Amino acid sequence: MSTETVRVVLTCLALGTAFASPGAHAANPKLESSDVMIPSGDAGIDLFVRNKHPAGMESFSSDRILLYVHGATYPSETAFDLPIEGVSMMDMIAARGFDVYLVDVRGYGHSTRPPEMSQPAAANKPIVSTDVAARDLGAAIDYILKKRGVSKIEVMGWSWGTSIVGLYTSGHNEKVDRLVLYAPQWIRTEPPAPVAAAWAVLMDRLGYSRYAAQGGDWGSAVTTAIGGQDVAHCAGIHITLAMATRPNVEGQPTPEEARALQGIQHYADWDSGYSKQQATRPQTLGYGLTDSPSGQAAWILEKFWAWTDCDGHPENILSRDELLDNVMLYWVPATAASSARLYWESFGPKRRIALKVTVPTGVAVFPKEIVTPVRKWMETSFTNIRHWSEMPKGGHFAAFEQPELYVREVRDFFRTLR
Repeated sequence: MSTETVRVVLTCLALGTAFASPGAHAANPKLESSDVMIPSGDAGIDLFVRNKHPAGMESFSSDRILLYVHGATYPSETAFDLPIEGVSMMDMIAARGFDVYLVDVRGYGHSTRPPEMSQPAAANKPIVSTDVAARDLGAAIDYILKKRGVSKIEVMGWSWGTSIVGLYTSGHNEKVDRLVLYAPQWIRTEPPAPVAAAWAVLMDRLGYSRYAAQGGDWGSAVTTAIGGQDVAHCAGIHITLAMATRPNVEGQPTPEEARALQGIQHYADWDSGYSKQQATRPQTLGYGLTDSPSGQAAWILEKFWAWTDCDGHPENILSRDELLDNVMLYWVPATAASSARLYWESFGPKRRIALKVTVPTGVAVFPKEIVTPVRKWMETSFTNIRHWSEMPKGGHFAAFEQPELYVREVRDFFRTLR
Protein backbone atom coordinates (compact mmCIF):
# COMPACT_ATOMS: atom_id res chain seq x y z
CA MET A 1 0.00 0.00 0.00
CA SER A 2 1.41 3.38 -1.02
CA THR A 3 1.92 6.28 1.38
CA GLU A 4 -0.94 8.24 -0.16
CA THR A 5 -3.29 5.26 0.23
CA VAL A 6 -2.51 5.07 3.94
CA ARG A 7 -3.05 8.79 4.36
CA VAL A 8 -6.52 8.59 2.80
CA VAL A 9 -7.52 5.58 4.88
CA LEU A 10 -6.29 7.14 8.10
CA THR A 11 -8.31 10.28 7.42
CA CYS A 12 -11.46 8.19 7.06
CA LEU A 13 -10.66 6.22 10.20
CA ALA A 14 -10.11 9.39 12.22
CA LEU A 15 -13.52 10.68 11.24
CA GLY A 16 -15.12 7.35 12.08
CA THR A 17 -13.42 7.27 15.49
CA ALA A 18 -14.75 10.72 16.31
CA PHE A 19 -18.28 9.62 15.50
CA ALA A 20 -17.91 6.48 17.55
CA SER A 21 -16.65 8.32 20.61
CA PRO A 22 -19.06 11.10 21.67
CA GLY A 23 -17.14 11.53 24.89
CA ALA A 24 -14.05 12.67 22.99
CA HIS A 25 -15.34 16.23 23.09
CA ALA A 26 -15.26 16.23 26.87
CA ALA A 27 -11.45 15.89 26.88
CA ASN A 28 -11.14 19.42 25.51
CA PRO A 29 -14.54 21.13 25.82
CA LYS A 30 -13.34 24.68 25.21
CA LEU A 31 -13.62 25.62 21.56
CA GLU A 32 -13.39 28.99 19.88
CA SER A 33 -15.99 29.65 17.18
CA SER A 34 -16.24 32.44 14.61
CA ASP A 35 -18.47 33.21 11.63
CA VAL A 36 -17.37 35.42 8.74
CA MET A 37 -18.65 36.46 5.33
CA ILE A 38 -16.01 36.40 2.59
CA PRO A 39 -16.20 37.67 -1.00
CA SER A 40 -16.89 35.03 -3.63
CA GLY A 41 -15.18 36.88 -6.43
CA ASP A 42 -18.54 37.74 -8.04
CA ALA A 43 -20.01 41.16 -7.31
CA GLY A 44 -22.73 41.10 -4.68
CA ILE A 45 -22.18 37.46 -3.67
CA ASP A 46 -20.63 36.74 -0.25
CA LEU A 47 -20.02 33.33 1.29
CA PHE A 48 -20.56 32.18 4.85
CA VAL A 49 -17.58 30.48 6.54
CA ARG A 50 -17.61 29.08 10.09
CA ASN A 51 -14.46 28.14 12.00
CA LYS A 52 -14.02 26.13 15.21
CA HIS A 53 -10.77 25.14 16.89
CA PRO A 54 -9.43 24.46 20.39
CA ALA A 55 -9.32 27.60 22.51
CA GLY A 56 -5.90 29.26 22.53
CA MET A 57 -4.61 27.48 19.41
CA GLU A 58 -3.95 29.65 16.36
CA SER A 59 -1.23 27.71 14.53
CA PHE A 60 -2.00 24.49 12.67
CA SER A 61 -0.19 22.28 10.16
CA SER A 62 -1.85 21.47 6.83
CA ASP A 63 -2.92 18.02 7.98
CA ARG A 64 -4.83 19.53 10.93
CA ILE A 65 -6.90 22.02 8.91
CA LEU A 66 -10.15 20.58 7.56
CA LEU A 67 -12.88 22.18 5.43
CA TYR A 68 -16.34 20.58 5.11
CA VAL A 69 -18.46 21.06 1.97
CA HIS A 70 -22.20 20.35 2.15
CA GLY A 71 -24.50 18.55 -0.29
CA ALA A 72 -27.48 19.74 -2.32
CA THR A 73 -30.20 19.47 0.33
CA TYR A 74 -28.83 20.97 3.55
CA PRO A 75 -26.45 23.90 4.18
CA SER A 76 -23.21 23.31 6.05
CA GLU A 77 -24.47 24.25 9.52
CA THR A 78 -27.28 21.69 9.34
CA ALA A 79 -25.05 19.06 7.76
CA PHE A 80 -22.01 19.33 10.04
CA ASP A 81 -22.70 21.56 13.03
CA LEU A 82 -26.10 20.36 14.24
CA PRO A 83 -25.68 19.34 17.92
CA ILE A 84 -26.78 15.86 18.94
CA GLU A 85 -26.79 15.52 22.72
CA GLY A 86 -24.99 18.85 22.79
CA VAL A 87 -22.14 17.94 20.44
CA SER A 88 -21.92 18.30 16.65
CA MET A 89 -19.69 16.54 14.15
CA MET A 90 -17.73 19.78 13.81
CA ASP A 91 -17.30 19.98 17.58
CA MET A 92 -15.97 16.42 17.76
CA ILE A 93 -13.29 16.97 15.15
CA ALA A 94 -12.27 20.40 16.53
CA ALA A 95 -11.99 18.91 20.03
CA ARG A 96 -9.38 16.52 18.68
CA GLY A 97 -7.06 19.40 17.84
CA PHE A 98 -8.26 20.24 14.33
CA ASP A 99 -8.88 23.66 12.84
CA VAL A 100 -12.31 22.99 11.28
CA TYR A 101 -14.18 25.10 8.72
CA LEU A 102 -17.59 25.00 7.06
CA VAL A 103 -18.58 26.88 3.91
CA ASP A 104 -22.00 27.53 2.36
CA VAL A 105 -21.89 27.88 -1.42
CA ARG A 106 -24.04 30.69 -2.77
CA GLY A 107 -27.77 30.22 -2.35
CA TYR A 108 -27.35 27.97 0.70
CA GLY A 109 -27.51 28.73 4.41
CA HIS A 110 -26.16 32.15 5.34
CA SER A 111 -24.45 32.85 2.01
CA THR A 112 -25.88 35.38 -0.43
CA ARG A 113 -28.88 34.29 -2.46
CA PRO A 114 -28.31 35.05 -6.15
CA PRO A 115 -31.02 37.40 -7.49
CA GLU A 116 -32.40 34.68 -9.76
CA MET A 117 -33.64 32.83 -6.66
CA SER A 118 -36.18 35.63 -6.07
CA GLN A 119 -37.68 35.20 -9.53
CA PRO A 120 -40.44 32.71 -10.45
CA ALA A 121 -39.14 29.13 -10.63
CA ALA A 122 -40.31 28.79 -14.22
CA ALA A 123 -37.94 31.57 -15.25
CA ASN A 124 -34.80 29.71 -14.17
CA LYS A 125 -33.35 26.26 -14.08
CA PRO A 126 -31.50 25.40 -10.81
CA ILE A 127 -28.86 28.09 -10.73
CA VAL A 128 -25.98 26.87 -8.58
CA SER A 129 -24.06 24.51 -10.83
CA THR A 130 -21.10 22.43 -9.72
CA ASP A 131 -18.78 24.73 -11.67
CA VAL A 132 -20.04 27.77 -9.73
CA ALA A 133 -19.94 25.92 -6.40
CA ALA A 134 -16.32 24.87 -7.09
CA ARG A 135 -15.40 28.53 -7.57
CA ASP A 136 -17.03 29.31 -4.22
CA LEU A 137 -15.04 26.49 -2.63
CA GLY A 138 -11.88 27.98 -4.12
CA ALA A 139 -12.64 31.34 -2.51
CA ALA A 140 -13.05 29.64 0.88
CA ILE A 141 -9.85 27.64 0.51
CA ASP A 142 -7.86 30.73 -0.49
CA TYR A 143 -9.26 32.54 2.54
CA ILE A 144 -8.16 29.72 4.88
CA LEU A 145 -4.70 29.39 3.28
CA LYS A 146 -4.07 33.10 3.75
CA LYS A 147 -5.46 33.13 7.29
CA ARG A 148 -3.31 30.22 8.48
CA GLY A 149 -0.26 30.80 6.32
CA VAL A 150 -0.21 27.29 4.84
CA SER A 151 -0.03 26.03 1.25
CA LYS A 152 -2.69 23.32 1.42
CA ILE A 153 -5.49 21.95 3.62
CA GLU A 154 -7.67 18.86 3.95
CA VAL A 155 -11.11 18.88 2.34
CA MET A 156 -14.15 16.65 2.86
CA GLY A 157 -17.23 16.72 0.62
CA TRP A 158 -20.61 15.15 1.31
CA SER A 159 -22.96 13.97 -1.44
CA TRP A 160 -23.08 16.76 -4.08
CA GLY A 161 -20.17 18.24 -2.14
CA THR A 162 -18.02 15.32 -3.32
CA SER A 163 -18.52 16.50 -6.89
CA ILE A 164 -17.68 20.06 -5.90
CA VAL A 165 -14.46 19.08 -4.13
CA GLY A 166 -13.55 16.59 -6.86
CA LEU A 167 -13.90 19.21 -9.58
CA TYR A 168 -11.95 21.77 -7.57
CA THR A 169 -9.15 19.35 -6.67
CA SER A 170 -8.74 18.15 -10.26
CA GLY A 171 -7.66 21.68 -11.15
CA HIS A 172 -5.99 22.73 -7.88
CA ASN A 173 -4.28 19.59 -6.65
CA GLU A 174 -1.51 21.64 -5.06
CA LYS A 175 -3.92 23.23 -2.54
CA VAL A 176 -5.48 19.99 -1.21
CA ASP A 177 -3.46 17.79 1.14
CA ARG A 178 -6.02 15.01 1.51
CA LEU A 179 -9.46 14.56 -0.01
CA VAL A 180 -12.33 12.67 1.65
CA LEU A 181 -15.47 11.79 -0.32
CA TYR A 182 -18.45 10.94 1.90
CA ALA A 183 -21.47 9.42 0.07
CA PRO A 184 -20.04 10.37 -3.35
CA GLN A 185 -22.16 10.90 -6.45
CA TRP A 186 -21.38 10.99 -10.16
CA ILE A 187 -22.02 13.99 -12.38
CA ARG A 188 -21.71 14.95 -16.03
CA THR A 189 -20.09 12.98 -18.77
CA GLU A 190 -18.79 15.70 -21.07
CA PRO A 191 -15.21 17.00 -20.97
CA PRO A 192 -13.64 18.04 -18.70
CA ALA A 193 -15.81 15.44 -16.90
CA PRO A 194 -15.14 16.34 -13.26
CA VAL A 195 -15.64 12.79 -12.00
CA ALA A 196 -13.37 11.19 -14.57
CA ALA A 197 -10.78 13.88 -13.96
CA ALA A 198 -11.04 13.35 -10.20
CA TRP A 199 -10.54 9.59 -10.61
CA ALA A 200 -7.47 10.21 -12.78
CA VAL A 201 -6.03 12.52 -10.10
CA LEU A 202 -6.82 9.95 -7.41
CA MET A 203 -5.08 7.11 -9.26
CA ASP A 204 -2.04 9.32 -9.81
CA ARG A 205 -1.89 10.30 -6.13
CA LEU A 206 -2.20 6.65 -5.12
CA GLY A 207 0.88 5.95 -7.20
CA TYR A 208 -0.66 4.10 -10.15
CA SER A 209 0.79 5.04 -13.53
CA ARG A 210 -1.37 2.42 -15.27
CA TYR A 211 -4.87 1.28 -14.36
CA ALA A 212 -8.12 -0.04 -15.83
CA ALA A 213 -11.70 1.11 -15.28
CA GLN A 214 -15.06 -0.65 -15.25
CA GLY A 215 -18.56 0.76 -14.91
CA GLY A 216 -22.28 0.17 -15.29
CA ASP A 217 -25.23 2.56 -15.07
CA TRP A 218 -23.79 6.08 -14.61
CA GLY A 219 -20.46 4.40 -13.95
CA SER A 220 -20.39 3.42 -17.63
CA ALA A 221 -20.50 7.12 -18.56
CA VAL A 222 -17.74 7.94 -16.09
CA THR A 223 -15.67 4.99 -17.32
CA THR A 224 -16.17 6.09 -20.93
CA ALA A 225 -14.96 9.59 -19.99
CA ILE A 226 -11.89 8.12 -18.29
CA GLY A 227 -11.11 6.07 -21.39
CA GLY A 228 -11.50 9.13 -23.59
CA GLN A 229 -9.52 11.53 -21.43
CA ASP A 230 -6.75 9.68 -19.56
CA VAL A 231 -5.32 7.72 -22.46
CA ALA A 232 -1.79 8.02 -21.12
CA HIS A 233 -2.62 6.01 -17.99
CA CYS A 234 -5.85 4.08 -18.58
CA ALA A 235 -4.93 0.66 -19.96
CA GLY A 236 -8.49 -0.17 -20.95
CA ILE A 237 -12.16 0.04 -19.98
CA HIS A 238 -15.06 -2.37 -19.59
CA ILE A 239 -18.72 -1.29 -19.62
CA THR A 240 -22.19 -2.85 -19.52
CA LEU A 241 -24.21 0.13 -20.82
CA ALA A 242 -23.36 2.21 -23.88
CA MET A 243 -24.79 5.59 -22.87
CA ALA A 244 -22.63 7.50 -25.36
CA THR A 245 -23.98 5.77 -28.49
CA ARG A 246 -27.03 6.39 -30.66
CA PRO A 247 -29.00 4.06 -32.96
CA ASN A 248 -27.62 3.72 -36.47
CA VAL A 249 -29.86 1.33 -38.39
CA GLU A 250 -29.24 0.68 -42.08
CA GLY A 251 -32.01 -1.29 -43.77
CA GLN A 252 -33.72 -4.06 -41.82
CA PRO A 253 -32.63 -4.09 -38.15
CA THR A 254 -30.53 -7.04 -37.06
CA PRO A 255 -31.85 -9.09 -34.10
CA GLU A 256 -29.44 -7.22 -31.80
CA GLU A 257 -30.64 -3.86 -33.15
CA ALA A 258 -34.30 -4.86 -32.86
CA ARG A 259 -33.76 -5.86 -29.22
CA ALA A 260 -32.11 -2.52 -28.43
CA LEU A 261 -34.75 -0.51 -30.32
CA GLN A 262 -37.47 -2.26 -28.33
CA GLY A 263 -35.66 -1.29 -25.12
CA ILE A 264 -35.39 2.34 -26.26
CA GLN A 265 -39.11 2.50 -27.05
CA HIS A 266 -40.12 0.88 -23.76
CA TYR A 267 -37.88 3.28 -21.82
CA ALA A 268 -39.41 6.30 -23.59
CA ASP A 269 -42.99 5.07 -23.04
CA TRP A 270 -42.80 3.68 -19.50
CA ASP A 271 -39.47 4.15 -17.75
CA SER A 272 -38.18 7.69 -18.29
CA GLY A 273 -40.50 9.84 -16.16
CA TYR A 274 -38.12 9.79 -13.19
CA SER A 275 -35.33 11.06 -15.46
CA LYS A 276 -37.33 14.04 -16.72
CA GLN A 277 -38.32 14.98 -13.18
CA GLN A 278 -34.73 14.77 -11.93
CA ALA A 279 -33.39 16.62 -14.97
CA THR A 280 -35.77 19.58 -14.54
CA ARG A 281 -36.75 19.90 -10.83
CA PRO A 282 -34.23 17.91 -8.76
CA GLN A 283 -34.45 20.13 -5.69
CA THR A 284 -38.24 19.87 -5.43
CA LEU A 285 -38.08 16.09 -5.68
CA GLY A 286 -35.22 15.98 -3.18
CA TYR A 287 -37.24 17.63 -0.42
CA GLY A 288 -40.08 15.14 -0.84
CA LEU A 289 -37.86 12.05 -0.85
CA THR A 290 -35.72 13.29 2.04
CA ASP A 291 -38.87 13.85 4.10
CA SER A 292 -40.39 10.41 3.46
CA PRO A 293 -38.58 7.10 3.97
CA SER A 294 -41.39 5.21 2.26
CA GLY A 295 -41.24 7.64 -0.66
CA GLN A 296 -37.48 7.21 -0.95
CA ALA A 297 -37.87 3.43 -0.80
CA ALA A 298 -40.54 3.42 -3.51
CA TRP A 299 -38.46 5.69 -5.76
CA ILE A 300 -35.51 3.27 -5.61
CA LEU A 301 -37.21 -0.13 -5.37
CA GLU A 302 -39.41 0.46 -8.40
CA LYS A 303 -36.26 0.51 -10.50
CA PHE A 304 -35.09 -2.80 -9.07
CA TRP A 305 -38.47 -4.24 -10.08
CA ALA A 306 -38.24 -2.77 -13.58
CA TRP A 307 -34.55 -3.17 -14.40
CA THR A 308 -33.36 -6.43 -12.83
CA ASP A 309 -33.62 -9.89 -14.36
CA CYS A 310 -36.01 -10.92 -11.59
CA ASP A 311 -39.02 -12.61 -13.24
CA GLY A 312 -41.44 -10.00 -11.87
CA HIS A 313 -40.20 -9.49 -8.30
CA PRO A 314 -36.82 -8.07 -7.18
CA GLU A 315 -36.68 -10.39 -4.17
CA ASN A 316 -36.33 -13.28 -6.62
CA ILE A 317 -32.78 -12.11 -7.26
CA LEU A 318 -31.86 -9.85 -4.30
CA SER A 319 -32.65 -10.28 -0.63
CA ARG A 320 -34.83 -7.77 1.19
CA ASP A 321 -31.81 -6.74 3.29
CA GLU A 322 -29.77 -6.08 0.15
CA LEU A 323 -32.55 -3.93 -1.30
CA LEU A 324 -32.98 -1.98 1.93
CA ASP A 325 -29.21 -1.52 2.24
CA ASN A 326 -29.30 0.22 -1.13
CA VAL A 327 -32.21 2.45 -0.11
CA MET A 328 -30.39 3.40 3.10
CA LEU A 329 -27.43 4.69 1.09
CA TYR A 330 -29.79 7.46 -0.05
CA TRP A 331 -31.92 7.83 3.08
CA VAL A 332 -29.33 7.98 5.86
CA PRO A 333 -27.04 10.63 4.32
CA ALA A 334 -30.05 12.48 2.77
CA THR A 335 -28.68 12.35 -0.77
CA ALA A 336 -31.98 12.39 -2.69
CA ALA A 337 -31.47 15.90 -4.03
CA SER A 338 -27.82 15.53 -4.91
CA SER A 339 -28.39 12.20 -6.67
CA ALA A 340 -31.24 13.81 -8.64
CA ARG A 341 -29.03 16.76 -9.59
CA LEU A 342 -26.86 14.35 -11.55
CA TYR A 343 -29.56 14.36 -14.24
CA TRP A 344 -29.93 18.14 -14.30
CA GLU A 345 -26.17 18.56 -14.63
CA SER A 346 -25.84 15.88 -17.30
CA PHE A 347 -28.70 16.31 -19.74
CA GLY A 348 -29.24 19.02 -22.33
CA PRO A 349 -28.02 19.81 -25.84
CA LYS A 350 -25.00 21.79 -24.67
CA ARG A 351 -23.94 19.19 -22.11
CA ARG A 352 -23.44 16.20 -24.38
CA ILE A 353 -20.13 16.13 -26.22
CA ALA A 354 -19.16 12.93 -28.00
CA LEU A 355 -15.98 11.27 -26.77
CA LYS A 356 -13.77 9.15 -28.98
CA VAL A 357 -12.49 6.20 -26.94
CA THR A 358 -9.37 4.59 -28.39
CA VAL A 359 -8.19 2.51 -25.43
CA PRO A 360 -8.95 -1.25 -25.45
CA THR A 361 -12.62 -1.73 -24.64
CA GLY A 362 -14.60 -4.69 -23.35
CA VAL A 363 -18.40 -4.94 -23.33
CA ALA A 364 -20.73 -7.32 -21.50
CA VAL A 365 -24.33 -7.47 -22.73
CA PHE A 366 -26.69 -8.52 -19.94
CA PRO A 367 -30.06 -9.59 -21.42
CA LYS A 368 -32.28 -7.46 -19.17
CA GLU A 369 -30.26 -4.24 -19.50
CA ILE A 370 -32.46 -1.18 -20.12
CA VAL A 371 -31.00 -0.78 -23.61
CA THR A 372 -28.69 -3.59 -24.60
CA PRO A 373 -25.45 -2.44 -26.30
CA VAL A 374 -25.11 -2.94 -30.06
CA ARG A 375 -21.56 -3.36 -31.30
CA LYS A 376 -22.21 -1.74 -34.68
CA TRP A 377 -23.61 1.37 -33.01
CA MET A 378 -20.70 1.57 -30.57
CA GLU A 379 -17.86 1.24 -33.05
CA THR A 380 -18.12 4.88 -34.17
CA SER A 381 -17.21 6.14 -30.69
CA PHE A 382 -15.33 3.10 -29.35
CA THR A 383 -12.70 2.38 -31.97
CA ASN A 384 -10.85 -0.43 -30.17
CA ILE A 385 -13.46 -2.95 -29.01
CA ARG A 386 -11.51 -6.13 -28.27
CA HIS A 387 -13.96 -8.10 -26.15
CA TRP A 388 -17.71 -8.71 -26.48
CA SER A 389 -19.74 -11.06 -24.28
CA GLU A 390 -23.43 -11.99 -24.41
CA MET A 391 -24.24 -12.87 -20.80
CA PRO A 392 -26.72 -15.67 -19.97
CA LYS A 393 -28.65 -13.71 -17.34
CA GLY A 394 -28.67 -10.42 -15.46
CA GLY A 395 -30.01 -6.91 -15.87
CA HIS A 396 -29.11 -3.28 -15.35
CA PHE A 397 -27.55 -3.81 -11.90
CA ALA A 398 -25.27 -6.55 -13.15
CA ALA A 399 -22.63 -6.48 -10.42
CA PHE A 400 -25.34 -6.56 -7.74
CA GLU A 401 -27.52 -9.20 -9.40
CA GLN A 402 -24.90 -11.62 -10.71
CA PRO A 403 -21.62 -10.93 -8.87
CA GLU A 404 -19.91 -14.19 -9.82
CA LEU A 405 -20.69 -13.85 -13.53
CA TYR A 406 -19.73 -10.21 -13.42
CA VAL A 407 -16.36 -10.72 -11.70
CA ARG A 408 -15.44 -13.59 -14.03
CA GLU A 409 -16.31 -11.49 -17.07
CA VAL A 410 -14.32 -8.45 -15.94
CA ARG A 411 -11.30 -10.57 -15.03
CA ASP A 412 -11.39 -12.37 -18.38
CA PHE A 413 -11.12 -9.10 -20.26
CA PHE A 414 -8.59 -7.23 -18.16
CA ARG A 415 -6.37 -10.31 -17.97
CA THR A 416 -5.70 -9.84 -21.70
CA LEU A 417 -4.27 -6.36 -21.05
CA ARG A 418 -1.56 -7.39 -18.62
